[in-house]
Amino acid sequence: TTLDVNTEINEQGGVEVDDPETNEETVYADELTLAVGDFSTANPLNPAFIASQIANILPMVYDGLIGRMPDGSYQYKLAKEITTEDYQTWHAVLRDDVYFHNGEHFTAQDVVDTIAIVMENPAIASFKWMVINHIDIINDYEIDIVLTNVMIDFLANIAEPMCGIFCKKALEEDPENGMMIGTGPWVFEEAIPGNYLTLVKNENYWGEPALAEKFTMKVILETSVQAMMFLNDELDFAGIDATSLADCEANPNV
Repeated sequence: TTLDVNTEINEQGGVEVDDPETNEETVYADELTLAVGDFSTANPLNPAFIASQIANILPMVYDGLIGRMPDGSYQYKLAKEITTEDYQTWHAVLRDDVYFHNGEHFTAQDVVDTIAIVMENPAIASFKWMVINHIDIINDYEIDIVLTNVMIDFLANIAEPMCGIFCKKALEEDPENGMMIGTGPWVFEEAIPGNYLTLVKNENYWGEPALAEKFTMKVILETSVQAMMFLNDELDFAGIDATSLADCEANPNV
């Protein structure tokens, strides 16, 4: 049985998401600023130790083998094809044109190394990878992932943001920040706990490049302050509560 990873699954509970309307006059911002709650670690972008406040930003920095789209469907990322005959051994063909943010070429060994590192340092991601018994490397861009038992929803496991692939060499060279090296469309630039986190566009991304040049998440704990900054054009996106709704509705720029 060959599984099509891109099969639509809306009837299983996905939500319909419309693409934004654009035309020849559409202009994209060079920089975007988003308000978030606090992140407390000096190493906030570690996919294995996912934090709720930055869960949605992980796929911007890291690619997994596959990803889940807003409508619930799967999309190939670092894998070009995933098939199985028995739901226990999963054959994956990997992309050969992917580079980590530090310039290292992505290969099958990086998948093996990522899983080994996560399992040696128990984390939330361990619960997704622990179903794997071992991985057989066929060549640099083909692997067989052998599970401990039959698992028909294995793709749901590896589509999670916490299952991003990272670079062992980067981690060895820089134990503090090496974990933040991914292959995604955005590159980690700086993080100040309790203050902000900044990403910049990955100019060498293998897929569709980001439309902006810089993305900043500012830590703003009070929703009233978020709303005030949003209405003053200091933020491009913020969570707005009911008390600020009238002001937003009255603002022609919102």
